[in-house]
Amino acid sequence: MATMVVIKCPETDREVATGIITDVKRFSRLGDGHAATHCPHCDQQHHWSRRDAFLSVTFKAAKRK
Repeated sequence: MATMVVIKCPETDREVATGIITDVKRFSRLGDGHAATHCPHCDQQHHWSRRDAFLSVTFKAAKRK
C-alpha cells in the first residue's frame, strides 16, 4: 500500500506531507540523507531525515499514471 512520508512541523506540531509516496518496505530502506520540505503551516523550509519522518495513511497517496 502506498502511503505518504510525513514530518512534524517543529513550530506548530502539525503534520506536513513531504510529497514522497512509498510503502513500508521501501521507506525502511531509505538512506540517512537529508531532504527539505516547505511547510504550509509556518511557511518555512524544514530539513529532515528518515529518522524524523513517518508514514501516514491520513494523507491519501495519489496513484501515479
